[in-house]
Parts: sequence; structure tokens; C-alpha cells
Amino acid sequence: MKFELQSFIEKTVQAICNGIHVLLIDLLPPGKLDAQGIHNELWLALGSSTTEFRPELPLTLASYFARPECPEAFIEPTAAGRDLIAMPLFLEHDRYIEVPLEDSYQQAWQGVPTALRPM
Repeated sequence: MKFELQSFIEKTVQAICNGIHVLLIDLLPPGKLDAQGIHNELWLALGSSTTEFRPELPLTLASYFARPECPEAFIEPTAAGRDLIAMPLFLEHDRYIEVPLEDSYQQAWQGVPTALRPM
């Protein structure tokens, strides 16, 4: 598992450093390899200091504006049971689209067969 996480971090850093904007939706609680969440692992790999980790909001939505010399991150901590807010996906520094995460999730959930849903 460590290799997979490290590979993901390296590929994402490479994308951001090459000018590709990224929207990270980390809806799994932190584990042994990312004790403060994937965003903080990624942010450290980009050469920045970690952001405050709040255990009561362990999940993270993060939108990265790719700028090789100084990327920006727009962070929204969240928790299970909360609605997902719309997040920006950058096209340019002053242009972005809002990604309707909660609506997308609800539409996808409607497509899950009833037999596969928890009781």
C-alpha cells in the first residue's frame, strides 16, 4: 500500500508542477501512511508546510491551482454524513468551474442496485 500512495503523490506533484490543476476528493479517513490525510502528504511533497488537521473533520476536499513556483490549495475539511460542497476546478487563475460534488454523488448512488446498498 505504501508504494501505491507514494506513486499517487508523485504523479499528482508532477501534474501540478507541469501546470495541470487538480481536484482531490479524499473521502477515506487517514491511515497509517497518511496520518493527517492525503492533502498534507501532497502539500509536503510540493514543498509547503502542512495545513491544520482537524480530527473531527478528517476527510478533505482540495482544489489545487497549478503554478510551478508556488501552487495554491483551496481546502475544505469535511466529515462523513455531511453534504459535499461544490468545489472549484481551475481552468486559469481567475477562471474555474464549480464541480457539484453532492449532486454527482446522489446521482451516482441512484445507479447502485438496491441489492448492493447497505440495509
